Amino acid sequence: MTKDERELIMKALLKRASGYIAHECVEEYGAGEDGSAVFIKRRETEKDVPGDVGAAKLLLELDARHEDGYAAYSDEKLALLCRELAARLGDVINDK
Repeated sequence: MTKDERELIMKALLKRASGYIAHECVEEYGAGEDGSAVFIKRRETEKDVPGDVGAAKLLLELDARHEDGYAAYSDEKLALLCRELAARLGDVINDK
């Protein structure tokens, strides 16, 4: 596994652990008079996907294997990191 692939997996795991908003677009088509497809309506929804505890646990376990992993951090430091991550995620979500 390359370093880039490992980074992509860790980013996906972080996204799953912290939760995200999923956007879904469903378009409905019907048959026109000549038999062609005719657009009827579009429904766009946002679904809030909460963070997954199992993914968070796995992420922390994987990170604890490194010397400077989260396992060495105090509870206060971890709480600060969680608040920073939540703020960053809020910025990313609001930019879309």
